[in-house]
Amino acid sequence: MRIETTRLEIATDEGVTITDLTGDVYAFVRATGILDGLCVMLVGRQECFLSLAPDLDEAFDDLMRLIRQSGPAGAASLRGEPTAPSDRADTDLSGLAPPGVLAESLSFAVRDGAPDLGSWEAIVLVDAGGPARRAVELTAVGSIGASSQT
Repeated sequence: MRIETTRLEIATDEGVTITDLTGDVYAFVRATGILDGLCVMLVGRQECFLSLAPDLDEAFDDLMRLIRQSGPAGAASLRGEPTAPSDRADTDLSGLAPPGVLAESLSFAVRDGAPDLGSWEAIVLVDAGGPARRAVELTAVGSIGASSQT
């Protein structure tokens, strides 16, 4: 059993920034030598979130467009600040993150030495409080022996 941890430092721009971390995460998992296990990602800031997005598909794009179009109110909702009521969406965006879309942590399986993601999935960091340098913690846990896949 091996446990490996690293920290990614991400520079974000002003406003809402979406950064694709998929390549960095794949590189980290491959470098650990872990064949089968679990990878956990954590960002510890209220104005930052992680998402496992279907390659930044239309649904994710629509959510980000809604947040951007609502201007400061959309960014404030991502930061957990109270916002004025709006008729732009039926979803309550006043919490820290819309459930199931954005989260402060992500976990996914590692299989055959790589993240076990769907063909079109991307791992993204969404930052509504930039410009800033954001830290994303990655921990991979698992076996380094022969893969359990047949």
